[in-house]
Amino acid sequence: MSVSSGSSGKTIAALAVAALAGVLLLVGIIYVGIYRRKEQKVAANIPASSSQSHHPSPDLSGIHVDKSVEFSFEELAESTDNFSISNKIGEGGFGAVYYAELRGKKAAIKRMNREGRTEFLAELKILTRVHHLNLVSLIGFCVERSLFLVYEFIENGNLSQHLHGKELLTWSTRVQIAMDSARGLEYIHEHTIPFYIHRDVKSANILINKNFHAKIGDFGLSKLVESGNPTLNTRCMGTFGYMPPEYGHSGVISRKVDVYAFGVVLYELISSKDAIVKEDGVDEARSLVALFDEAHSHSNQIEAISRMIDPKLHDDYPLDSVYKMAQLAKACTEKNPEMRPTMKSVVVALMALSSST
Repeated sequence: MSVSSGSSGKTIAALAVAALAGVLLLVGIIYVGIYRRKEQKVAANIPASSSQSHHPSPDLSGIHVDKSVEFSFEELAESTDNFSISNKIGEGGFGAVYYAELRGKKAAIKRMNREGRTEFLAELKILTRVHHLNLVSLIGFCVERSLFLVYEFIENGNLSQHLHGKELLTWSTRVQIAMDSARGLEYIHEHTIPFYIHRDVKSANILINKNFHAKIGDFGLSKLVESGNPTLNTRCMGTFGYMPPEYGHSGVISRKVDVYAFGVVLYELISSKDAIVKEDGVDEARSLVALFDEAHSHSNQIEAISRMIDPKLHDDYPLDSVYKMAQLAKACTEKNPEMRPTMKSVVVALMALSSST
């Protein structure tokens, strides 16, 4: 009798444990299901990577890691006086940019329409992963009514405005801007996993702060590359005058696409000319690269390059330094992408140029 009672007790205890385990398993399944549905709902509005931060190598300077903030439409509208014309500071292919004072800080808000969703997600994805002193910082975003990206406010506009404005950019400042921009590109090419290709490097996308240091902006066309292999470009993206020759016949894109465009920027820094030049008395516009190629192939190369230098500099520059930058730009704009240097090599060359300027 006592043996039978003991067996029954053990059986009841075993059943109780099994029942409890079943309840815990059921609760776990329900919790995971709810969590996953919540995660999927968030991912429908923003990329999953926006909640993650890339932790770069500690020996790289100028890097900070933070998370972007989701703002409400009402908060953005109030900070821009309902997106008034007086607060509009720029306009690009994917939307207008407004000045704002948001939560006690100066900011720039890009308002994009729904057709720019791909570009919005691309920019949100990279700028929530990648942080560097020479890349524009993303503060936050909003997906109500339109698509909004909120950036740090850069006080001095973009490089194109300075090169074509009345105020002079000294040669040493131009070298510094080249160095800053190269470092930003080198970071996304060499120090992130996976790496990124910007695909729209140009003087209008190089922003200048109050100390005349440069930051690369506008990552709407950026492409994430999982491996070191070049990838096929399904559609031609970028700005005419900055796109490399391989875009036209192969459609293959690699990091050398950005290197080519950066070479065009170097030529702009030397000459203050547009990437596409319309000369007086000449019917067809020509690329700045073609004009400099002629100078490089001239019998008196240094004299020919001297004629391309921005006249606003008034001979207040070391000719050797300008010549070296022109040689670097020539290497960056080689027709064969394999012949172009990496951005790491470009940074090293500009460091040497900066120290001698």
